[in-house]
Formats: sequence, C-alpha cells, structure tokens
Amino acid sequence: MFRNDGGNQNSWLQVVPRGSATNHFGLGVRVYAQADPNSPEQLREIVAGGFMGNSEPMAHFGFGPGVERIDTVRVVFPTSGVEHVYHNVPARRRLTIYEQACDGDIDGDRAVTFDDLSTLLIHFDAEGVSRFEGDLNDDERVDLTDLAIMLANFSAVCE
Repeated sequence: MFRNDGGNQNSWLQVVPRGSATNHFGLGVRVYAQADPNSPEQLREIVAGGFMGNSEPMAHFGFGPGVERIDTVRVVFPTSGVEHVYHNVPARRRLTIYEQACDGDIDGDRAVTFDDLSTLLIHFDAEGVSRFEGDLNDDERVDLTDLAIMLANFSAVCE
C-alpha cells in the first residue's frame, strides 16, 4: 500500500453543468478549457453511463503545476444551444454553471444574496478577476458597473 504525504501542486478545475428542468444534470454538455492562449484546448463531454454504472456529471480538467488561472472556459448546452464563455477563471476550484444565467449570482445558489454582495465587495477595485469573483460584465475588473448589476438584481431568485 502506498500513501501520498506530499500533496499535489498541480492545478485543476471542475465544472458542474446544470441544465434546464428537462436536463438537470447537463447530459450532452460540452465543456472546453484552455490554460493559456498557446496551449491546446481540452474537451470534456458530460455523458450518461451504462447499466448500474455512471460517472459524476462533472468535467474535471488537469493543468499541471504553476497554473493559477485558466484563460478560457467554454460551456455549450446541446439542446438550447446556449454557450457561456468565461475568461481568467481561478484554478483549483469547482464551478457550477447553469444553462440560464442569473445576473448577480456569484456563488451559484440561484439567488442574489448578501453572500454574493460580500464576494463582490471583497474583490472591489481588483483587476484581472473573473465572474466568480464579482466581475459581472466580463471586463476583468470589479467596479461600480458590477455593483450596479448586483444591486439591480439583489434578492432575485432565478428559475
């Protein structure tokens, strides 16, 4: 038996797609990830398993050591054709991506709450950040525009 006491410094990203009511687990969703513009694009497709066996409906990407941010993550939902593209995504985390976007919902709980506002304020005035850190208009900055989007949707519950 072997035991790993050293840990692992490799970067990774897990993406959990959530489809509409008819495809909750996002079967057929294609998730693309590219660590940097010069690296190859990786693809994972969420598929159903066979009799008495199935994998978790999640895309797992490994990027090796030294990757702190993923340049591009693209999620394509097959039935609706909805495509979400995220840039500058922090590595070493698990993201839940919903087919229908919910403006202002940073933590993925389908509601715009104080937790989302807190995350936005922690990263306020930061540059080089992603949607998962409060950049709601994808300009890689958390600023007053992002705060306005958040406040316009505050206390909304998304379908």
